[in-house]
Amino acid sequence: MFGALKSCRRRREKSQALCQAHEKQLQQKAEWETQREEMMSALQTTVTSTAQKQQTANSAMKTGLTIGGVTLAGAAILFALKRRKTSKSSK
Repeated sequence: MFGALKSCRRRREKSQALCQAHEKQLQQKAEWETQREEMMSALQTTVTSTAQKQQTANSAMKTGLTIGGVTLAGAAILFALKRRKTSKSSK
C-alpha cells in the first residue's frame, strides 16, 4: 500500500514538474515573440526613417544640381556678354 502511494506521489510530482516546465517554455516563447515584434517594429521604423532621409537627400542634391547649373549658365552668359562688350569697345 505504501509502495502504491509512493508511486502515485512520484507520478504526480513528475507530472507537476512537466507542467511547470511546459508553462515556463510557453512564457519564454511569449517573451521571445514580444521581443521579435519590438525588433520588427524598430526595424520598420528605421527603414522608413532611412527612406525619408534618402528622399530628402535626393531632393537636396537635385536642387543643388539645378542651382549649380543655373549659376554656371548665368556665368557663361555673363562671360559671353563681357567678351562681346570688350570686343566691341576695342574696335
